[in-house]
Amino acid sequence: MGAAPESAVEALRNELTGVLYARGEDGYAEEAAGYNAASQIDADYVVGVATEEDVVATVKFAAAHDLPITIVATGHGQYRPITEGIY
Repeated sequence: MGAAPESAVEALRNELTGVLYARGEDGYAEEAAGYNAASQIDADYVVGVATEEDVVATVKFAAAHDLPITIVATGHGQYRPITEGIY
C-alpha cells in the first residue's frame, strides 16, 4: 500500500465538497487533530468529508489505490497509530 499518483489525488480534491490534505501539506495537522492529543496520525491523506458524495468518492478512490480507510466520527481520536491510507 502507499500513496496514489498526484493526478488521482488532484482529481479527488476537485471532486470533493470537503477538503483533502496529503501528508506534509499545510492544513493536514489541523484537519487530522482530534480530542485525543496522544493520537499518532500519519496517514497518506486526511479527508474532511462534507457530503455523502464526498464519502462515496473517497471510498472509490481508496479502493482504486488499495488504501485503507480509518473513519473517525466523534473527533476523539485513535488509540492506535495511523501510518497509511486515508484518515
